[in-house]
Amino acid sequence: MRIYQLIWMVLRTEIWKFGALDFETHLNSEGKFICRAAAIAFRVKEGKVPNVKLKKIYLDMYTDEDYKLVGDSLVLEFIEKLFNNYSVNGYTFCAHNLGKFDGLLLVSALTKNLNYKLKGVWKENKLIKLVVINQKLKSKTIFRDSLNLVNTSLENALNSFGCDINKGILPYEFYNKSTLHYKGKLPNWNFYKKLSIYEYSNLLSNTKVFDAKLECLSYLKKDVLGLIELIDKISGYFYNKFNYNITDRSTIPGVGNDNWGQKEYNQEMDLKL
Repeated sequence: MRIYQLIWMVLRTEIWKFGALDFETHLNSEGKFICRAAAIAFRVKEGKVPNVKLKKIYLDMYTDEDYKLVGDSLVLEFIEKLFNNYSVNGYTFCAHNLGKFDGLLLVSALTKNLNYKLKGVWKENKLIKLVVINQKLKSKTIFRDSLNLVNTSLENALNSFGCDINKGILPYEFYNKSTLHYKGKLPNWNFYKKLSIYEYSNLLSNTKVFDAKLECLSYLKKDVLGLIELIDKISGYFYNKFNYNITDRSTIPGVGNDNWGQKEYNQEMDLKL
């Protein structure tokens, strides 16, 4: 059996086993990014063959009032909740900018718990793939950077692929330890750097009370559900056209290499690949 025949067998995984992850952080007094919120969404099967349906599961978590569940402790408890409450063995989760952000938060938190075994793949000092194994449950999940599959911002990608979900709006720099549970007037325009004064005025007129926690979780929900829709569109195209699961590869060159092998490989030529 040739190498590409083996690859094709490996790639015959269930295409619905994927999800999306996102974290939100704020700067502490020492200038360090601290995780205050997390969200994840993924598909699960509901029902039995042949009437199998897919539904989306959405989970989120936000730091508590006394600021104890924050940073590594929040990330760890969130991942524990995911593994313990759901069967996520064999799933692939995408995070947009995993390599420079979300992946580093995962590594920082999970290395503090000996129950988790981590295997990372790095390229040019960026984490492009993280395998997380829960040794107690014997469950393995993979985290990949969707930025390596769609090399643009999530906002641009959602617009370019005609997704129904648009990226939300959040005043990132407004958040700090003292404002995490703020409820009151909409933060000033200078916190909304992407909005024109006209757009901000419309937002102001439509916002009675700005709830920092609810706004953050709403923003996260749009991010993870939007990313699922995006990956669903891309992976659906590749699967229907090439019988290929794009979530099994970390980069576009990897996808191209596999598809070249599928089209061009000739067993009689005995190519040494």
